[in-house]
Amino acid sequence: MKTIYWCGYTWDCCMDSNRIVREETPYMWCDDNMITVTEDGVLVLDAFFNPKDIEHWDGKTYHTKYGVGTIVSNKKEHFGYGRYSCEIQIPDGYNCWPAFWLAGTGANWPKAGEIDIMEAFQNGSSYFRWTTPQPPYVVPSWWVTTNMHYAKEDGSHGYYGSRGLPICKLWKSPVKRFVKYECEWLPDKITFYVDGKKIREIVGYPQISQEMRVVLDCWGQENNFVATQPMKCKNFKYEPF
Repeated sequence: MKTIYWCGYTWDCCMDSNRIVREETPYMWCDDNMITVTEDGVLVLDAFFNPKDIEHWDGKTYHTKYGVGTIVSNKKEHFGYGRYSCEIQIPDGYNCWPAFWLAGTGANWPKAGEIDIMEAFQNGSSYFRWTTPQPPYVVPSWWVTTNMHYAKEDGSHGYYGSRGLPICKLWKSPVKRFVKYECEWLPDKITFYVDGKKIREIVGYPQISQEMRVVLDCWGQENNFVATQPMKCKNFKYEPF
């Protein structure tokens, strides 16, 4: 497995759980060639049509179609409560699905938990939406969302729901410039910020893992996507509490 050193940390070039292919998204695989760091420290994650049959260590053969760029913080790095931030220019194209998130360790998903600091969904060629799933419903927004996942008492998947970014908080398209996405994670509260503006707060969430791995990825939705502009990331920072 290829590793890189970026922003003071060691990162593995793989999907979450150290996989090359995820069972949930068998149409794409982590391609080292889609991961580069420029001389001025910008992480570039790309995605291309690159079919490949992969015999994985789980004994299954995956018939993938796309090579994608994904990095996960190495297991020797420790991330817990604190403030996480990264400046990101999300990819452009068709049905892109980029994300900056925290994956819980020490248990299976969803019990370990997941915090989505930035997860964007491109509807065809646009991240723009006129409506949202939450009241007042008609809110012009970029579908650049935050969320938090956990296990309910019966072990089933629970989540707080994706919430988009109202245009009044970010006028210029997030594919046109770098935007700073932040999360402040405390034992009883998770607060999300965009370019220093508080956009969401989750209070009194269910128990999740206190040890996380950081993930940055340039994925696509289903088996029909194109990235005409890569995802660019810089100035990742972690401030422990």
